[in-house]
Amino acid sequence: MADYIKYDEVTGRITNRYKSVDGSNLTGNILKIDRGTFNALTKYHKVLADEVIEMSEEEKKVINDATQLIVDNHNKLVDVIKNKLKGLGFDDKETNYILRII
Repeated sequence: MADYIKYDEVTGRITNRYKSVDGSNLTGNILKIDRGTFNALTKYHKVLADEVIEMSEEEKKVINDATQLIVDNHNKLVDVIKNKLKGLGFDDKETNYILRII
């Protein structure tokens, strides 16, 4: 059994990892990799010319900025929901419970 990754052919982004599987069952853009590479994979790795490489600092910055934007927008949305719930008379405990559910 070997280790494989599935990746987007256009961007090189790794979309899935398969540890110790029979590769004959996998479809799409699949690349067989060694266990050391598999264990070292991070969100900053991609595939280029059938090789796993680390992204450039510029690419890493784009990913980090996009992630931060998502977190910031999520936090803003949570604040809006909290304010709406408080306006409807829910206390902090009830509001936090509702936010955990959604």
